[in-house]
Amino acid sequence: MNPKTIKATLTPACFARYVSNGQWKMARHHAYMDRLLCQLAKRKIRRLVVEMPPRHGKSLLGSQYFPAWWLGTFPEDNVILTSATGDLAFDFSTKARDTLIEFGHSAFGVRVRPDRSASRRWQLTDGGGLRAAGVGTSIVGHGADLFIVDDYLKDVQAALSETQRNHIHSWFHSVASTRMSPDGVIVIIATRWHPDDLIGRLIKEAELGGEKWERVRFPAIAEDTEDELGRQAGEALWGDRFSLQWLMRRR
Repeated sequence: MNPKTIKATLTPACFARYVSNGQWKMARHHAYMDRLLCQLAKRKIRRLVVEMPPRHGKSLLGSQYFPAWWLGTFPEDNVILTSATGDLAFDFSTKARDTLIEFGHSAFGVRVRPDRSASRRWQLTDGGGLRAAGVGTSIVGHGADLFIVDDYLKDVQAALSETQRNHIHSWFHSVASTRMSPDGVIVIIATRWHPDDLIGRLIKEAELGGEKWERVRFPAIAEDTEDELGRQAGEALWGDRFSLQWLMRRR
């Protein structure tokens, strides 16, 4: 294996650059997120929350390249990937699967089984694989070494529904959490639309003695409080793509 290929397997971001032939560009918040995902893989973190605004690359790194990298690195593991709708989850799953079909063997020495390669569920020849589902749906009979929740609320209207928020919270505890293997890890990557959403409730539960979560916030515009990236108040998160002026017009 040549040095370029070896480097491609080091982190999810390295893999993203490799499979995109350098077209995927890493901003500061992606680099920060990449380090946290690697800490998940090393079990230095077991429960992770990443809050990020829309269109800032959270799903591309977290739900396409990351699960593909994980299964290349741990080909016997089982991954469950969920999103606000089944269609979104299947789309992320398909892209992760296709990435490993094209690059899995050259980068990691793994292959996707051709007889088990549906977008809902696919498997590697080593035994591991990925199952995709919509948030709030049944995942009975499927365990997870890695559980990804990407944007559990599809829009503001859903966030304003207390019934919907209650349903997602109940689903997380009665379905998602029960699927975890003893050494399994969970990452929730989301845009926050309501303070009483899933992340808000999990943080409150942690404060009351519940499961602890590593939490990182990337506001589109840096706030007066201490910023994860060391930005000054008012600085854009991804200024090369979304200028402060553009963000202010849509605030």
